[in-house]
Amino acid sequence: MKLRGNCAHINIRCAQGFSKLSYQYRDWELAKECCAKALALAPNNAMANHVAGSIYERYDKDVERAKKHYQLAGEQGAYGAYMDLFRLKYSEVNLNYLSEYHYV
Repeated sequence: MKLRGNCAHINIRCAQGFSKLSYQYRDWELAKECCAKALALAPNNAMANHVAGSIYERYDKDVERAKKHYQLAGEQGAYGAYMDLFRLKYSEVNLNYLSEYHYV
């Protein structure tokens, strides 16, 4: 990152890497920082929005913000982001259904 710190691609790859390391080495704060920088440099980057969605979902537990970024990434051609968006929406519907009938 020192060599190409102003490159959106490098920042998003670092964010993805820091968020997927094994537990003892994972650094969510650094991943969020790299992701925020990548989004500032390239707000319409599909990969940056997809990674941002996963960070918001898994680390911040901010489902609405995650869905927003998954939607943006999907609209830019990242079909895996659409699958993540579908998974979130599907789990919300099922959780509401199960809680309505007292299964949860």
